[in-house]
Amino acid sequence: MSTTILSRQNMWKLIRSNKEFTVKELAKAGAVSTGTARQYLKGLMVNGMVQEVKTRRFGKPANLTLYSLIKDVGQHAPQLRADGTEDPKYKALKNLWRSMRISKFFTIKELVSASKTTGCHVTERNATEYVENLLNAGYLKKSLKDGDQTTYVLIGQKVSGPMPPLIQRVVKVYDPNVCKYIGTED
Repeated sequence: MSTTILSRQNMWKLIRSNKEFTVKELAKAGAVSTGTARQYLKGLMVNGMVQEVKTRRFGKPANLTLYSLIKDVGQHAPQLRADGTEDPKYKALKNLWRSMRISKFFTIKELVSASKTTGCHVTERNATEYVENLLNAGYLKKSLKDGDQTTYVLIGQKVSGPMPPLIQRVVKVYDPNVCKYIGTED
């Protein structure tokens, strides 16, 4: 999911900075396929943020459709699916992060309860996984253990803004013959 969010952010940056753009330019900016770029563009169009402005014909099979931004919603890319609805996984992360920022300290059950909204399902399993990752990254610390429920505290100086920190699943290849990771800069 985080690759999608980063790709969308890069595509959104291009959309906001260019008067007109093509699907191919959008795909290049997001480092995604033209199909993926089209899906994101479709969601933006359904929401009235982007419109098709003109199509130019270059020879028989070649058409070039240009799009432009008509509704700028700010620097953070809208996280939309092709049907125009907000990405439910991102919405859940956003709600979890917002609840942490408001509460400052919480149990998993309290966090789940505070993060559920209409149209946004947050499970205890997803919340626990997100909290554990943030704990390991130094965003949270464990405070009290009340029975079998741990209270977590959000570390204030780690809060860098309203967008939720993203958990990335990085796959590395380790070669024990040479004692190093291959294909990475580590």
